[in-house]
Amino acid sequence: MDNPQEVAGPPLLDVVNVSKRFVVRGSRQSVTWRRHLTAVDGVSFSLRAGEITALVGESGSGKSTVARMLSRLETPSGGYVNLHGERVRFGVPGGRRAYLRQVQLIFQDPFASLNPVHTVRYHLERPLRVHQHLRSQQDVERGVAALLEEVHLTPPSRFIDCYPHQLSGGQRQRVAIARALAVGPKVVLADEPVSMLDVSIRLGVLNLLAQLVEERGLALMYITHDIASARYFAATTHVMYSGQLIESGPSEDVTQSPRHPYTQLLLESSPDPTRSRKRIPLSALEVAHGNIGTGCRFQPRCPYAMPRCAEEASPRQAVGGTHWAACWLLAPVPADGQ
Repeated sequence: MDNPQEVAGPPLLDVVNVSKRFVVRGSRQSVTWRRHLTAVDGVSFSLRAGEITALVGESGSGKSTVARMLSRLETPSGGYVNLHGERVRFGVPGGRRAYLRQVQLIFQDPFASLNPVHTVRYHLERPLRVHQHLRSQQDVERGVAALLEEVHLTPPSRFIDCYPHQLSGGQRQRVAIARALAVGPKVVLADEPVSMLDVSIRLGVLNLLAQLVEERGLALMYITHDIASARYFAATTHVMYSGQLIESGPSEDVTQSPRHPYTQLLLESSPDPTRSRKRIPLSALEVAHGNIGTGCRFQPRCPYAMPRCAEEASPRQAVGGTHWAACWLLAPVPADGQ
């Protein structure tokens, strides 16, 4: 896979300071309690046509919640989203179908996302009829065949009447991709699209997505916990931790010159024989994940934590070009050294 280059142009999708809080309720010894769990806190980024953007982080960091908000499966608690420069009105009746015609989500588990009692034909015919308004059976048949060929399931006649259990994991994911393409989207959100596939076929699916981005001019958000793949697959990488973006920039810069300690730990956990870097103490991985309120959320696990980190979260510190990281280690030192 060729190393991607950044693509200039106005954003198709703008995510501005989006947050999501869930209400958690429980009871113990006849006492009920309620609290808010912040899954995403003030996340902002842009997706552009013809560009792949990676959202990287460990499990529980909030990546999938971001995808669910952008696909309107969840309503943001704060912030807003612009599509083609126009505000998206979440929670307001009407406009949902028009939005979903522009923005589609590819789920992590292709078997769970396909209805086991329906064939491939049904999964692809329905969006063609609903969103593309195809009426004649001949047009629908041509559309289904074209979609299967586009995701390299050929000949189409071999797969069109199969049920999900009759397909391999990679073939099921290709059907799920074809279903997303059937509505003619401009933005595709891929939530860890290869994590449940065999290692031997992951590259083929990623190459397919990259080809679709180039041929259709899609804006693709690639959600993954594997930061190493972001270097080769995405032009821009955003690193997420505990619901916040903590580092962002061109993928080559983020993966080859990581500036936030958490990004460095992610890279240390990804084998790469070409990388030579001083190892961060593994003891930092043994501290429990936690939210420490107003301070840096990574502070309990950070081997370089300072007293300041527990008191105040760092703003974004520019480290060159569009590359930034939110860490006090990168803050300019005052002239008096204080």
